[in-house]
Amino acid sequence: MKMEDIGKIIYQFYEQTKPVFIVFWAWILSILTPVETVLCILGVAFIFNIFCVVVTGVNVQKEPFDKKKFLSAFLEAIVISACVVFVNTMFIELGDMTMADITTKTILYLSVYVYSVKALGNLTKLFPSWVIINVLHDVLTTAVLAKLKDRIGMTNK
Repeated sequence: MKMEDIGKIIYQFYEQTKPVFIVFWAWILSILTPVETVLCILGVAFIFNIFCVVVTGVNVQKEPFDKKKFLSAFLEAIVISACVVFVNTMFIELGDMTMADITTKTILYLSVYVYSVKALGNLTKLFPSWVIINVLHDVLTTAVLAKLKDRIGMTNK
């Protein structure tokens, strides 16, 4: 087996297992932090994401300010909140308060991850020369592995 084939197998493994790692870290964080902290982090991520979407749309894509984007973002937040309330209520009714707490915070941390990736993606468009934003975005997505593959000469055929 060639080294290039091994690299492709490792890359595919990472691509397939990335969601598992994200859920695992969200679960670990949910065990270690109180609910109030997670809600504050989610609120900041939500506001930061909306800000990045609007600023990027107006400044980079030269779009006029669109109220539909705000409505869409708030509807997304309402759906996340409804899922959290449903899951939390379900576990409370089943009598498992610990699982209600951990599951609720895990869903919230997953939402924070998604908001962060979306916001950083917009910031990379807004500030393409800022290395730190590009590196953070690449690390949170699988783009860092694709760039490493290109750098060492491994390309998908």
